[in-house]
Amino acid sequence: QSITDNFKYATAINANNMALTAIVVPTGQVLAMVGSYDYNDETLGAVNAATAELSPGSSIKPFVYANLLKPQTTTNWGAGSILVDRDIKSDIGIDIQNYDGKFKGSLTIRQALAMSRNPPAIIAAQLGGLDNAIQTIKDAGNLFYCDDIDYGLTAAIGTCAVTEVEHTNAYATLAREGVYKPVSYIIEAKNAQGEVLTEWKDDQSKSVLDPQITYILSDILSDDS
Repeated sequence: QSITDNFKYATAINANNMALTAIVVPTGQVLAMVGSYDYNDETLGAVNAATAELSPGSSIKPFVYANLLKPQTTTNWGAGSILVDRDIKSDIGIDIQNYDGKFKGSLTIRQALAMSRNPPAIIAAQLGGLDNAIQTIKDAGNLFYCDDIDYGLTAAIGTCAVTEVEHTNAYATLAREGVYKPVSYIIEAKNAQGEVLTEWKDDQSKSVLDPQITYILSDILSDDS
């Protein structure tokens, strides 16, 4: 129903498909998955976009900031720390713009993430270490982020690929206060004799982020302003 109600917003920005994944936060179990807006559509109906490799864009940024918020060897960073939304082409050799074509100058990390500004996210990846940021993205649940192609610092604004299922589970890691659990599709499977062939067990949890970091990020992401 959510797909049906909201597909008009996708077509309004020239998108041609929509997918949805819902994951139970405490377990990592997939509760619902819709792979396309209409299975009977001749072009994309049979494509499961929820498991396709797609660019996550700005939705990768919370994990880049999560990496920066970890204890650093020189300066420690928090939600009120200042990053500058500016032209960084001379620094990285790439023309990075924001969606509005403007730069807003000095911003707190809270503001930079809330307004999804691109240069601050790239600067955050530089300060925290790009390799460390990519590893944090993977640890949270995007298991193969940037494995195939090196996009450099633009990886901080979502140029590598994820699947929607894994990306949703990465956000569930934030909701679990930094605890990663693998995605699970099957609770139990039995054969004709009633013997259990496989069953879900909650035995692969791993703490990957400090709960204080996930608290800060969740607070920023839940701020209506």
